Amino acid sequence: MLFHDMPDDFEPFVRAFQATGQPESDATILAFLITSEISSVEEIVRNSGLSRAKVYSTLNRLRKLGFVIQTNERPARYQVSEELIDRIRTEMQGLFRFISKRVDEVKIPETKEILGNIKEILEKKGFTIERPRLMKLSSDSQDSREYAVSLDFLANREFSIGILLLDENRLKSLDIDLSDRFYSFIYYKLIDTITAANKQFELLESYLIFHVEPPKLTSVKRAIKRMREEYSYIIDNARFKEFYTHDKNFKILLTKEIENLTMQRRIADNLSEDLRRKLEQIDDEIALANVHYAMIADYVKMPEQWTKEKNRPQDKVIECLQNIADREKRNLVSYQRKFMSLAINLYDLVDKIDRKIYLPEASELEEGINDLDSLDLKFKAIEFELRKLRRALRSFMQKMDDINPFIFTEPYDLENEVINEKEMKASAIEFSNSIAKGLPSYIQFITGDPGSGKTKILRHVFARTLDSRRIGNVYINCPVRLDLIAGISEEFLQESNFPKNMRNMVKSIRKDNPETALDFLYILEDICDAYMGIGYKGFTLILDELENSLPHAESEDSSFRPLAMRQLSDLLKSRTSKNLGFVIACRESMYSQVERHLGLANINYFSHPVRSLNSIEIERLIHTRYKIWKINNPPEFEKRIITQILKKTNNNTRDTIKYLRELYDIARTEKKKRISVIDLKRIGEIPLFKE
Repeated sequence: MLFHDMPDDFEPFVRAFQATGQPESDATILAFLITSEISSVEEIVRNSGLSRAKVYSTLNRLRKLGFVIQTNERPARYQVSEELIDRIRTEMQGLFRFISKRVDEVKIPETKEILGNIKEILEKKGFTIERPRLMKLSSDSQDSREYAVSLDFLANREFSIGILLLDENRLKSLDIDLSDRFYSFIYYKLIDTITAANKQFELLESYLIFHVEPPKLTSVKRAIKRMREEYSYIIDNARFKEFYTHDKNFKILLTKEIENLTMQRRIADNLSEDLRRKLEQIDDEIALANVHYAMIADYVKMPEQWTKEKNRPQDKVIECLQNIADREKRNLVSYQRKFMSLAINLYDLVDKIDRKIYLPEASELEEGINDLDSLDLKFKAIEFELRKLRRALRSFMQKMDDINPFIFTEPYDLENEVINEKEMKASAIEFSNSIAKGLPSYIQFITGDPGSGKTKILRHVFARTLDSRRIGNVYINCPVRLDLIAGISEEFLQESNFPKNMRNMVKSIRKDNPETALDFLYILEDICDAYMGIGYKGFTLILDELENSLPHAESEDSSFRPLAMRQLSDLLKSRTSKNLGFVIACRESMYSQVERHLGLANINYFSHPVRSLNSIEIERLIHTRYKIWKINNPPEFEKRIITQILKKTNNNTRDTIKYLRELYDIARTEKKKRISVIDLKRIGEIPLFKE
């Protein structure tokens, strides 16, 4: 039947009149009259779809029954009578009581009522509810298709939630008897369906709601708990919450869960923004540090007028500053590698949060922010140092006799002061004797925090002692490469590292391009034999900053050995030349990794931790620097300021020198004769590269 221009509430009246026993044509005309109040035959014919004859015959019958009243107008108009309204009201009330009684008797499931409650709760929280489109089921197996259950509703706001209601009828259709362990496999498939739905509809979470009768509630909960334990390996990743509709506080629990989810979402959004800001900030710091380093490299190349004079004393200054810049660059590359690995995961996390498909716990985001904060301190310190070096180098090249004597945080040739020099000198002499005589003590480890003086000990104690005892040696900074052999081979086999009468041999060896630790060991032993052939007593490879070739994060598998450790172990254990030795420096924080993975007996006997500075040694260092650089009328440091600097730097040599550098700059700028604690407060905390 076609209806034209009918009121919106027309059809419910048709169904209501039919429910009271009226024929279709009678119900149609009565519904039209009651919704339009009064109408002519022409209007009824035009809108009802009935023929004119059918309308006239029906109106006549309804008039005789007292249901319709005809007006005296021309043309006549019709409307429903009060008698009809009273009769319909009485019949509908009786019909409602009859149906309600029958519903109570047969106990129709409350599924629709429960879904209505769920929709009401979600809509009050600002969600819009819709039926999901047909879900694409996984084709991994026939089982997943057979037992798949589509979601009932999708709740959408700034994130989406899936609603799946399992009543007794649906459970029976799936053959799920939740009290029977045999059917737990089907529960597994149910979770598989939810996981697929979460992925397809990009849901933050799904609510799996069990609608079971109160007598069965305890056994169902027990069965579900057992299944969760059995299938925890997949359930933990399914992102869903379970509810039971006959729990006393079902509505309260569901409302609270939605509120918690919304609050968690708000917290995650805020932390995600902090995370993104921190990632971008570190990206900027890395870029700025690289710019400073590039500018330093440009200064070192120098314009043509600076290169006319050969062997200038200034060249030593520039070389030393370049070495410091290279150290900071190695730190930058090393920690940039760690940052890139971390950033990939964090950017992926932020992207998932932005797309509203993942909601991590606040602790997960806070952990990421803490990791970035820790790295940020490293990058701030590196950028700060490279900026200082760039300015110092530019100033020095403009005025060669004007330099801050504390700009050098890397050993300078003219400075002979070394921390615990006596103990280290004794170790170096003992080691030299062992190499010369071919004794088993052919390894020495120097350990300490960054800036504690390891490099100075290697260059100014061990290298000089080896030189004085006719033991050839080559000093190498380990590059930032996990392949230790590939990293050091090229730098080691430079002809300038060796005496002139060995350079042709080294040039020939370099063509071999060693690929394994044993290949490199054979080269070392050939070098050792060549040294001994020209009157030396042996050869030692000095490796600084071994940590550059070690991963910053240990594998969870304790049996995993980094490539550098496997290579170094092969070098040390496979040695056959008795006059070949190794001196290796490593940060204290990484030494436990070295000790564990090398597998050398009594390794601690060959390890020497670097002792911290004391205030007397700092005073001596200050006077030594003034003397080397011939500083006339230098500013004097108060004694208590040295004590406070050591406290700030935890007695670290390099960091202490950095504070002296900053204070000296203030004194020089302001032409101060005495540097006090007030000046230390003025410069505040400077960025330091700490483990």
